[in-house]
Amino acid sequence: MIALGVFYRFSQLPTRTLFTDETATLMRVSGHTGHEMWTTLYDGAPRSAGELRRWSTVDRTSSVSRLIDSLASEDAQHPPLFYVAELTIVRVFGNALVVWRILPAIIGVLSIGAAYALAMQLFRDRTTSLMGAAVFAVSPIQRVYSEQAREYSLLAFASLVATIAVVQAMRVKTWRAWAVYALVISVGLY
Repeated sequence: MIALGVFYRFSQLPTRTLFTDETATLMRVSGHTGHEMWTTLYDGAPRSAGELRRWSTVDRTSSVSRLIDSLASEDAQHPPLFYVAELTIVRVFGNALVVWRILPAIIGVLSIGAAYALAMQLFRDRTTSLMGAAVFAVSPIQRVYSEQAREYSLLAFASLVATIAVVQAMRVKTWRAWAVYALVISVGLY
């Protein structure tokens, strides 16, 4: 199942065109605000590719604080953890579009394992769990989430892990299990 999910998620990462939502990720992680972009780019003047690239390129002026400020001032509904992780990955591996998409794809593959683990928690049956993981591995919406430079695959993964944690906490009824659940929920919110 994992191999199928890996192929399904990674096979088209470098060939898909940039999706509209992804431009918001590139802009934010690069340290810009929507207001800056609108007032600079939408004045009717023609722009070169180099001028446009500056809005999606992580450079020395890109920082976690600028990223957080941009999200907080204009897009507070988006949890910052994904964007900070994207900034780190792009700084290390470069600005290629496939690099921007690698984190969601990896998280999407991890979600297949989490779907299996959740099914095992709920049904305690290997066959049922494999079927659940298979459905998650080939789910079109999960593939789309895993191919976009957006936080959607992280939210799906965090939801799966949080559900695993709450089922375990309800089953064992210990403060440690509830603390794990609280920690997972907190990380999922950020």
